Amino acid sequence: YAQTMIPALVLTLALLTPFQTVPSGDCPDLFVIGARGSGQIGYGQQVGDVVQGIVTDAERNGLTVDDVPLDYPAISLADSFGLALFTGEYNRSVDTGVDALSTRLDEIRTTCPSTRVALVGYSQGAQVIKQSMLGRPPIDRIQSVILLGDPTRDVIQSGLARLGDPSIINPGSLGAVIIADHIRPFAVDVCAVADSICSGAGINFQGHIDGYSDTYSQVAPFVTDRLSNL
Repeated sequence: YAQTMIPALVLTLALLTPFQTVPSGDCPDLFVIGARGSGQIGYGQQVGDVVQGIVTDAERNGLTVDDVPLDYPAISLADSFGLALFTGEYNRSVDTGVDALSTRLDEIRTTCPSTRVALVGYSQGAQVIKQSMLGRPPIDRIQSVILLGDPTRDVIQSGLARLGDPSIINPGSLGAVIIADHIRPFAVDVCAVADSICSGAGINFQGHIDGYSDTYSQVAPFVTDRLSNL
């Protein structure tokens, strides 16, 4: 009995594999992935507002859209009073997010090769997206990358759109990490006025939280332009 069950089990697992190409009619035109900030759940408010704006505008343009929050720890720094930065917990959370995003992108590219992808990240989530893109070849059909309150913001790199305080000259509070060259033309970097995390100037955590309450109205022209290329 066990011997007859093994081939059937193998066949069942093969049929259920997530990386099989699905019929093109079942694939969305656009897949939006949102990476929340430290200590948040789901999308978090900042990412959720932007994701909802993208979905609404895409559907208004007659596109089919799927969206999903990235499943990763997004460990809270407040809970450890910032000690997670020194114990390695924060970096492990980011690394887990990088792996999760890479797996998701591989799945989309394999099952729905014509689907475009939009990435939205806030705070730790923005860092996850940047680091993930640096480790990947330019094989994904990335439609746009929106980074909010990036703690690894680089102010020197050119070739991407920037919104927020134009006077910021310091890198993010966790040091500068560049954006992958193949992503820059599709990226917009938003650092709100009084956000000390992405500006690396002073300590104003409230600005980091409250500075993105109306972000979509700022990035909407960028999103609209990118949607027109679909």
